[in-house]
Amino acid sequence: MKIYAQMDIVRKYFWAGIIVVLILSLSTVGSTRANSLKDTKLTSVQKSWSWMIAQSALNLLSPSVQNSLETKDNYIIHPPTGKLTAPIIAQQVVTYKSFTAFQLAIQQHSVPQGTKWILLDLEKWQFTPLVEQKDPLKYYSLASNYSRRYGYELIAAPGLSLFPGNFKNKLEYISRSNFYGKLAKYAAVVEVQSQSQEFTETNFNELVGTVLDQVRATNEVTSVFAGLSTNPPAGVATTPQLLNLINSVPSGLSGFWMNIPSPGAMCPTCNAQSPSVADAMFQTLGV
Repeated sequence: MKIYAQMDIVRKYFWAGIIVVLILSLSTVGSTRANSLKDTKLTSVQKSWSWMIAQSALNLLSPSVQNSLETKDNYIIHPPTGKLTAPIIAQQVVTYKSFTAFQLAIQQHSVPQGTKWILLDLEKWQFTPLVEQKDPLKYYSLASNYSRRYGYELIAAPGLSLFPGNFKNKLEYISRSNFYGKLAKYAAVVEVQSQSQEFTETNFNELVGTVLDQVRATNEVTSVFAGLSTNPPAGVATTPQLLNLINSVPSGLSGFWMNIPSPGAMCPTCNAQSPSVADAMFQTLGV
């Protein structure tokens, strides 16, 4: 009987030990998984994005952020007139709102010296001729030919206003027509003007994801940028909101165009400028 009692004690300790080991194992797995998720989120936020920003917007930011953005991986956008003022290390971009204006600048030799990139921003507005609004792919193709012929690279940044209807209709049109897939044949960089959807994260990411899929299927070399804004017509963004968007975007995105628009002819319904939102965002990202 004594032997059986001892065996019972051994069994109890044996199974107790097994239970302890299982509990510790599950605890370790859970902890590892939690840390893994945490690290993944942190890695996503801290990705080294490339940035586009207008010189006029850059001037509104703190000196430390300005200095950090002026690197070879970022793009400083200038108007068609005047001299380029940013340090030569940054990618120098000149923007035109119609192919006609770009063509004229070529003919008149008025493209600012030092320009490497041409950004063609066709939209449904007074600055883009109606004929170009109706057939934007044709004019992006012509701009691509002109850019290569004269030693420039093309950034294609069509406005969503070119597509008919509300957001759902626009997305259906883009999907059905493979618009951005066709556009990727002509441009080294495609920028999707997603800033109008930044207050609805699902719309924002569905649009960006659709563009990424179309571009990848056509030209894996073409980079894709997404638009952000501190003060689009839909409202005034906050720094946490922009950081959340950046953290949530589909993989494969190269960077963002940070807009700080000034209310006026080019953005008549924009809210007041809010550069402090962008400044805090860049500082949080460690740009």
